[in-house]
Amino acid sequence: DSDGTGGEDESEEMATMTTTEGDGSLPAALPGTTVDLPPNMGCYLARRLAELGVETWFAVPGDYNLVLLDQLLKEPRLRMVNCCNELNAAYAADGYSRARGGGVAGVC
Repeated sequence: DSDGTGGEDESEEMATMTTTEGDGSLPAALPGTTVDLPPNMGCYLARRLAELGVETWFAVPGDYNLVLLDQLLKEPRLRMVNCCNELNAAYAADGYSRARGGGVAGVC
């Protein structure tokens, strides 16, 4: 942005510059490209759920849990069942658990 008002190019560059790698160094990425972020609590939770034998989880996507859901979806051993509201998620998890004869983890 040549007028110095801080247009889109500058904001993309700032977002890239403030993202760090696991060792604390700045990534070598061009503006507009993505950089894998270091593992966070969502990655840890997904891994632990899979280690505990959870295969399927029920979710109600929303504005406030999308970052967590993105991290859970990266775990290939977990499968998400999308529900439109909490009541449906609870009934679906309960029915799934009864049909399978085992425990189910739910995310609402």
